[in-house]
Amino acid sequence: MSRRNSRNRLNSRESSTHIQTVEEYSRKLELLEDGSEGLLAVLLLRDQLQNAISSEGSYPDDELQRLVRLDKQLKSIVLKTESIKNLSEYRRTFFPAEEYWWWYIDQEASAQEEKKDLLWNVGTVLLVTASSAFTMEIIKRLWVGTPDTISFFGSAVSLALTSSAFTKQGREIGEKLLEKIPQLQRTAHAEAKFATSVIAAFLVFAIWLYGVPKLAVYYNNNAMKLKNNHMPTQAQYYFQRAAALAPEKAPPCYELGRLYEHAGQIDKATVWYEKALERDLNFLGSYNACGRMYILKKKYDSAILILRAGLRIAKKSSKDSMESDIIMLYRYRLLQNLGWTYYAHEQYKLAQEVLEQAVALEKDVTHPVSIDAPVHYFLASALDKLGNKKMACEHWEIALRYPADSGFLYQEGWQKMIKERNQNCDQGGWQ
Repeated sequence: MSRRNSRNRLNSRESSTHIQTVEEYSRKLELLEDGSEGLLAVLLLRDQLQNAISSEGSYPDDELQRLVRLDKQLKSIVLKTESIKNLSEYRRTFFPAEEYWWWYIDQEASAQEEKKDLLWNVGTVLLVTASSAFTMEIIKRLWVGTPDTISFFGSAVSLALTSSAFTKQGREIGEKLLEKIPQLQRTAHAEAKFATSVIAAFLVFAIWLYGVPKLAVYYNNNAMKLKNNHMPTQAQYYFQRAAALAPEKAPPCYELGRLYEHAGQIDKATVWYEKALERDLNFLGSYNACGRMYILKKKYDSAILILRAGLRIAKKSSKDSMESDIIMLYRYRLLQNLGWTYYAHEQYKLAQEVLEQAVALEKDVTHPVSIDAPVHYFLASALDKLGNKKMACEHWEIALRYPADSGFLYQEGWQKMIKERNQNCDQGGWQ
């Protein structure tokens, strides 16, 4: 009887010890949660509990169930506290057994987060990659020509929106910023990063869709002002930037072609006129300018092809809407250059037919810089070759009515040449 009583007293003392240890574990968890207790002390106490369970082989069922609940509480508290970052250091110092899971809460949480956050991380990577590609394209276009304040500022803003994800310092700063938000749990960092990448991508795409086109207009308008103020070099840089920022727009390329043409650089002018034509097949000025360059380079077949295509576009444009002054002017210029091409190609009859069509349009063209000497000069020259001396004299007389600086097509001394021919003209025609 005394042995049984002794055994019962021993079990009672062990049970009391177990209860006291679990109670202490519970109190330390409360202190850990409000920041009054360190994590290490809790982990070491949990080791004691586990050692007791392992060595004694028996433990009150109700206390075991309570321990399970407290372990869940421990995991929840650790995941929310800053001290979770110290677990790796604790492991290097105390070398806990692998089955002591409380020393590895951070690893378990990281593994679960990686699985849970996979979709968020993939989305973040895709958005950052896409926005970075657009950023690089924006910067490349901003740095065409001589850089200015807008180039530096625009590049800095675009890089700030996307570059942080690709640098160690940027990622560390991002993590610290997220940790400073008390309402944001650590397990929600992937969602927060995705949301941040969405905002950054939205801003980059907004710059791409709205900011870049407006910048193109800004540079193009300023280039036109510089050109009108006889500052061709500065205008060239602005037109180049406008052309880079708006690769689908033809006018900046066309204006660059005109600058090079006026400077006598026919090859460069041809390149830019061709670019303008590639960008917009409905831009009539490109057809006319390209045709003119091909004539000067004696590529008559190409000139005929381009100029006739331009006339088809002009005809189509006049059918689609009321024929404006500018379309009428382009038709006149296209016919003028096509007649010049036929004449240079020694196709005098075709030259006469086309140039007579241009003359027929003169009464309808009201553009202030429209009618000029070349139509009548080449028509007179074609008629002369065809033997119609009387009509040739009439058109040479008309050509002489235009001023000497009328922008005649690269034909210096044209008025002197016509006057010499007119010396052989009288009322009866050619002598």
